[in-house]
Amino acid sequence: MDLGLSGVLEYPAALASVDCAFDWGDQPSQRLTLLGTRGTLDMNGVYNSNTQSPVSFTVTTAAGVREEEFPPFNAYAAMVDHFQRAALGEEAALYPPEDSVRHARVLDALFAAALTGERVEV
Repeated sequence: MDLGLSGVLEYPAALASVDCAFDWGDQPSQRLTLLGTRGTLDMNGVYNSNTQSPVSFTVTTAAGVREEEFPPFNAYAAMVDHFQRAALGEEAALYPPEDSVRHARVLDALFAAALTGERVEV
Protein backbone atom coordinates (compact mmCIF):
# COMPACT_ATOMS: atom_id res chain seq x y z
CA MET A 1 0.00 0.00 0.00
CA ASP A 2 1.32 3.46 -0.92
CA LEU A 3 1.47 5.72 2.13
CA GLY A 4 3.95 8.35 1.06
CA LEU A 5 6.18 9.77 -1.62
CA SER A 6 9.18 12.06 -1.76
CA GLY A 7 10.62 13.53 -4.92
CA VAL A 8 12.47 16.42 -6.46
CA LEU A 9 11.12 18.44 -9.36
CA GLU A 10 13.72 20.30 -11.40
CA TYR A 11 12.65 23.43 -13.27
CA PRO A 12 14.86 25.72 -15.40
CA ALA A 13 15.32 28.21 -12.55
CA ALA A 14 14.34 26.26 -9.43
CA LEU A 15 14.21 22.96 -7.58
CA ALA A 16 11.11 21.82 -5.72
CA SER A 17 11.09 19.06 -3.15
CA VAL A 18 7.81 17.18 -2.71
CA ASP A 19 7.16 15.15 0.41
CA CYS A 20 3.68 13.82 1.07
CA ALA A 21 2.29 11.05 3.24
CA PHE A 22 -1.09 9.61 4.02
CA ASP A 23 -1.72 7.94 7.35
CA TRP A 24 -5.12 7.51 8.93
CA GLY A 25 -3.99 7.39 12.56
CA ASP A 26 -5.85 8.47 15.66
CA GLN A 27 -4.87 12.11 15.17
CA PRO A 28 -5.00 12.72 11.40
CA SER A 29 -3.50 16.00 10.30
CA GLN A 30 -3.88 17.77 6.99
CA ARG A 31 -1.12 20.24 6.50
CA LEU A 32 0.58 22.07 3.64
CA THR A 33 4.00 23.60 4.16
CA LEU A 34 5.85 25.56 1.47
CA LEU A 35 9.48 26.44 2.18
CA GLY A 36 11.04 29.05 -0.05
CA THR A 37 14.17 31.11 -0.22
CA ARG A 38 12.36 34.14 1.24
CA GLY A 39 10.00 32.51 3.69
CA THR A 40 7.62 29.76 4.75
CA LEU A 41 3.86 29.24 4.37
CA ASP A 42 2.22 26.73 6.69
CA MET A 43 -1.50 25.84 6.49
CA ASN A 44 -3.60 23.45 8.56
CA GLY A 45 -6.75 21.67 7.41
CA VAL A 46 -6.10 22.72 3.83
CA TYR A 47 -7.40 19.55 2.18
CA ASN A 48 -10.47 18.71 4.20
CA SER A 49 -14.12 19.50 3.73
CA ASN A 50 -14.71 19.84 7.46
CA THR A 51 -17.16 22.68 7.78
CA GLN A 52 -16.70 22.74 11.56
CA SER A 53 -13.09 23.90 11.80
CA PRO A 54 -11.42 27.03 10.46
CA VAL A 55 -8.38 26.91 8.21
CA SER A 56 -5.41 28.97 9.33
CA PHE A 57 -2.13 29.87 7.74
CA THR A 58 1.13 31.32 8.95
CA VAL A 59 3.60 33.17 6.73
CA THR A 60 7.10 33.62 8.10
CA THR A 61 9.59 35.92 6.38
CA ALA A 62 12.51 38.12 7.40
CA ALA A 63 9.91 40.84 8.04
CA GLY A 64 8.18 38.71 10.69
CA VAL A 65 5.26 36.35 11.15
CA ARG A 66 1.74 36.89 9.86
CA GLU A 67 -1.17 34.64 10.77
CA GLU A 68 -4.65 34.51 9.25
CA GLU A 69 -7.68 32.35 9.83
CA PHE A 70 -10.53 31.58 7.46
CA PRO A 71 -13.98 30.48 8.58
CA PRO A 72 -15.07 26.86 8.05
CA PHE A 73 -15.63 26.20 4.36
CA ASN A 74 -16.43 23.14 2.26
CA ALA A 75 -13.94 23.50 -0.59
CA TYR A 76 -15.13 20.30 -2.27
CA ALA A 77 -18.70 21.59 -2.53
CA ALA A 78 -17.39 24.90 -3.93
CA MET A 79 -15.29 22.99 -6.48
CA VAL A 80 -18.31 20.98 -7.67
CA ASP A 81 -20.44 24.14 -7.84
CA HIS A 82 -17.78 25.88 -9.92
CA PHE A 83 -17.47 22.87 -12.24
CA GLN A 84 -21.24 22.90 -12.81
CA ARG A 85 -21.27 26.61 -13.65
CA ALA A 86 -18.26 26.21 -15.98
CA ALA A 87 -19.78 23.15 -17.69
CA LEU A 88 -23.01 25.09 -18.26
CA GLY A 89 -21.05 28.01 -19.74
CA GLU A 90 -22.08 30.33 -16.91
CA GLU A 91 -18.47 31.19 -16.05
CA ALA A 92 -14.97 30.46 -17.25
CA ALA A 93 -13.08 27.55 -15.73
CA LEU A 94 -10.54 28.69 -13.17
CA TYR A 95 -7.98 26.29 -14.62
CA PRO A 96 -7.84 25.11 -18.23
CA PRO A 97 -7.94 21.35 -18.92
CA GLU A 98 -4.33 21.51 -20.09
CA ASP A 99 -3.30 22.17 -16.47
CA SER A 100 -4.79 18.82 -15.45
CA VAL A 101 -2.90 17.04 -18.22
CA ARG A 102 0.38 18.68 -17.12
CA HIS A 103 -0.28 17.74 -13.48
CA ALA A 104 -1.02 14.14 -14.48
CA ARG A 105 2.27 13.97 -16.42
CA VAL A 106 4.24 15.18 -13.40
CA LEU A 107 2.49 12.67 -11.11
CA ASP A 108 3.14 9.87 -13.61
CA ALA A 109 6.81 10.86 -13.76
CA LEU A 110 7.09 10.90 -9.95
CA PHE A 111 5.50 7.45 -9.80
CA ALA A 112 7.81 6.09 -12.52
CA ALA A 113 10.86 7.54 -10.75
CA ALA A 114 9.74 5.99 -7.47
CA LEU A 115 9.42 2.59 -9.16
CA THR A 116 12.74 2.70 -10.99
CA GLY A 117 14.86 4.99 -8.81
CA GLU A 118 15.81 6.81 -11.99
CA ARG A 119 15.32 10.40 -13.11
CA VAL A 120 12.30 10.84 -15.41
CA GLU A 121 12.05 13.72 -17.88
CA VAL A 122 8.66 15.36 -18.46
